[in-house]
Formats: sequence, C-alpha cells, structure tokens
Amino acid sequence: MNYDRNLASKLTILFLLKGRPLFTLRYFLYMEAVKCPFHILIADGSMDEENKKIIDGNKHRFSHVSFKYLRYPPDNTILDFERKMADALSKIDTPYVMWNSNDDFPIVGAMLKCIDYLEQDKKNEFVACCGQFHLFALKANKPFGVITHLSSFHSNYYKNGNVLLSDAKNRVLSQMPFKFPFIQYSILRTNVFCKILQQLVENNITDSMVSEFFIVRSLICNGKYNELRTISLLFSQLFTSIWTPDFFIKKVLLGNFVNEHKTTMKLLAEQIVQSSSPNSTQANVTTVQEELESHFVDALNPKTLGSFLRFQSILNSQYILRLRNVYQLFKGYLANRYLANLSKYKLFIYLWFYSPQQAKHLLQSINAFQKVSKHLPDDIKEK
Repeated sequence: MNYDRNLASKLTILFLLKGRPLFTLRYFLYMEAVKCPFHILIADGSMDEENKKIIDGNKHRFSHVSFKYLRYPPDNTILDFERKMADALSKIDTPYVMWNSNDDFPIVGAMLKCIDYLEQDKKNEFVACCGQFHLFALKANKPFGVITHLSSFHSNYYKNGNVLLSDAKNRVLSQMPFKFPFIQYSILRTNVFCKILQQLVENNITDSMVSEFFIVRSLICNGKYNELRTISLLFSQLFTSIWTPDFFIKKVLLGNFVNEHKTTMKLLAEQIVQSSSPNSTQANVTTVQEELESHFVDALNPKTLGSFLRFQSILNSQYILRLRNVYQLFKGYLANRYLANLSKYKLFIYLWFYSPQQAKHLLQSINAFQKVSKHLPDDIKEK
C-alpha cells in the first residue's frame, strides 16, 4: 500500500489499554494487514500483565508496525485513566494525535486525508478533523469471528457534521446537551488535547461522563471541527463494553456528576472569556458560566432527554433498538447479507456519498479486518 509517509509521520496513535488482550492482538494483526504507517504509543493501565505478554509474544506477527510500550499503574479510577492519558500525551512530539482503544480500527487512507486537511489549515482554526465512524459487531460478540453488523453511528441525539461557528461560546452551545459526543476520537492537534487532559487531572474530575463532555466541549471551544465525507474509523465493537442499562442513572444520581459538571462549566467559561478578551474579569466568567448552565438545562427538554435515555437503554433495555435508524444506510440490505457479498457490491452504497478512492480504502480496511478477525491464530488459546 502506497501511503504518503511524510503526512503519516505527523501523527501518533495513542493506544490506551486496559484488559482484553485478545482484542489487543487483533488490533495489531489488523495494523499489520493494512501496513499501518503511523507510530503507535501504547499506554497500558491493565490490572495484570496479559496485554504486555500478548504483545511481546506476538511481535513477529506485526513486525512492520512501529510502536512503543509504556506501562502505567492500573486504571482503578477515571482519574487514574486521565493521569495515564495526560502523561502519555506529554510524551508525543507529533503535531497530531488520534486516540484508539483496542476495538477501534482506523481507515488509513481517510486518516491521511484528515491530516492533510489540518496541514492546509494555516491559521489553525480547526482543532480536529475526521470522517464518519461506523459501528460493528462480530458473531457471539467475541474478538475473533465473522462480522455480523456494520452501520453508521447516528441517532436522535448523536449528530454527525461539522462545527464551523466562528465564536467559541456558540460552538460550545451548539454541542448542548449531547451532540457531537465523539470528536475526541478524531485526528486532533496534540498540544490542545494534552492541555485538556491536564485540566481534568488538575481539577480531579472523576466522573466519566463529565470527563467526556468536557473533552468534547473544550475541543470545540479551542477550535472548529471538520467532518470529511469519508469513513475513517470502525469504532467500538458492539455488545463488548461495560455499559449497562442503569449506567446513566447511577452516574447522574449517585456519582459526582452535578458538582463536577459545574466545575467543568466554569473551566469552559474561563476559556471562552479568555479567547474573546484577555483582560476579562471574574464577573465576565460568571456570566458566561451561568449562560452555559442555563442552556444545558433548557436543552434537556423531554424530547431530547427521551432520545438520550432510549439510546442509553434506560427506557428500553433491548440494545439493538438503538440501531434502528442506521439500517437506512443499507436501503433494506441487512448487514450480514451485505457483508457476505462485499466483493460483489464493492461497497456500492458508499459510492453514492464518497469518492471511489475512499470506498476502495474502506473496502481494503474491512477486508483486512475480516481476514485477521475471522479466526484466532492456531497457537493461541482463547480464555
């Protein structure tokens, strides 16, 4: 595969680990299959040494992948995770970074287009660039098996699209309450992302939802976000996370959500005021903070909250119902039938929206993923 090595050298993949060693093996087998041109920095916060063992024991299987392994204390808390992430980011010297977990599979050609877009942004107006994300599932929800589902990530409250407003405050308001939630998995400017993680650590943010909300809002507070018409990531294997139907309720009612959310609103207000007037006063910050908090509450109308809770399995515990809208992309073709005929259809549905070259990149990546994920290597036992 002929990649632009100069562009590729400008990005580091931050690969955050905690457990799931077979997922880690699959990730590196995929990266070998697509001849990944990016350097990967591994930050391992696992509870045991299984990830290190499976990486060390299988280096011969991904000998063309450039990576460095860093061991961190176990991620017992969200704050441990944030400390690990902030420290790892501080060690990255490329201008761009992309955060991967071991069930994320980047489409290399699309990533290079995103890097090129940010390189052309001479005024540094954009802090992030990415294509669309596609969810996937494997048979029996295991790390190795046949792909049974592939769909775009979109719902009544998760929105795709650009964030192009010129004013920092309006960009943050446009995100309220839950829109554009996964910008943090885009190609990001490293210096901005590093600063955001340091703020989370310095302010002892321990709630995972508050942390995610702040990362997204702070990113778009710092700059614009562009979404290219391409698919850049097979994202987050379905049915394999720790998410439970009562996760959201527990977080908001039993955790530190309210107090920590207020803390991050103040941090955002300070950023917004500082960006518009370096000589701002505390009164200005308080006014903006009150506006942000008021807008967040107003945006939580019954319709919006209902859509959010349905997506989180609060109002309906059947996970698959969260995906009812995304099947429209396939115009009636079920995912397993579609994927069983990849060579015949050659992703024709994507050709309606994207260039043939991008469809080719996606096809190559899906084929590479299916090739390495279909069977566990014979000499490795599944636990």
